[in-house]
Amino acid sequence: VLFRSTNRRNPGPDGKSRACCATKDAEKLRATVKAEAAKRFAGQSVRVNASGCLDACNEGIAAVCYSASGGQWQVNLASTPESAEILLRTIEEALEG
Repeated sequence: VLFRSTNRRNPGPDGKSRACCATKDAEKLRATVKAEAAKRFAGQSVRVNASGCLDACNEGIAAVCYSASGGQWQVNLASTPESAEILLRTIEEALEG
């Protein structure tokens, strides 16, 4: 299971905007990864879900991947074309481990 933060934060008490995954195209990235994972991992138990805040917004788009055996991988990404492939490789690692 891959959880991708699509969290949208409200401005802080000072009225300034705060870093959040939604402003970094997180929803578009989740949709891309979900569609590709459905093709690449057809017949395997793979889910790509949205999540709330994973508390890593300042470091990039946050994602966490859990394997059936209990392994966990946390990934923070920039919004780049390579980000989807990084997440798909993370899913592959989770399936193997």
